[in-house]
Amino acid sequence: MKQSLLAEFVFIDDPAATAEAGMPGPFWDVVFDFTLAADQGQMAVTHHDPGTPT
Repeated sequence: MKQSLLAEFVFIDDPAATAEAGMPGPFWDVVFDFTLAADQGQMAVTHHDPGTPT
């Protein structure tokens, strides 16, 4: 497995954080920022702003 493809999952069980995220209870959260590139050099970008709640 390529190390750069691994992401760290964080278990969120704080009641205030679960309410803020709109979740009914504890959940796992992960932020993984990556870019997909087409074969012809065209790029499609998927991006999550780490400053926004997940």
